[in-house]
Amino acid sequence: MPDEAARRLYHWEDAFVEPKQSAADRLLTTEQCRDYVFRACAATGTRLPSIRFKNASHVPCKADFSRWEIILAEWGHAALPVLHETAHLATFEAVRRGENGHGPSFARMAIEFYSGFLGINRDYLLQTAARCGIPVGPQIVRLSPPSNHSPFSDLDF
Repeated sequence: MPDEAARRLYHWEDAFVEPKQSAADRLLTTEQCRDYVFRACAATGTRLPSIRFKNASHVPCKADFSRWEIILAEWGHAALPVLHETAHLATFEAVRRGENGHGPSFARMAIEFYSGFLGINRDYLLQTAARCGIPVGPQIVRLSPPSNHSPFSDLDF
């Protein structure tokens, strides 16, 4: 059962982020999902996780810290859930220090990913997050702009 921070964040993504996602980012191949994870991890210096694809639509997508992997259900083959789960891994240290998994560090990372990778206006994301009562951490200075091509796009990881 999601806590209040997760409920607010899921509502914000459903109402304000998902509608801004391009049609091309709504249905990705497994290779494209891997490429998003690679580029997001490269931009943040996050250790690359393994990625497991579940052939089931009724299971949630998940970032598993203990196995350092991202699990994507069939419905999660879209940029938004892929970046969401990658943001969990990128904010692992904040969670380890006691912050809520959908807390301010996560919200900031998600905003940086949605802005940098999906081209959604950062000010729009910040304003709509504030309207939904989502606290957002300070701006991340280590995030480097994503490259358009992954040199590992044809490899499994």
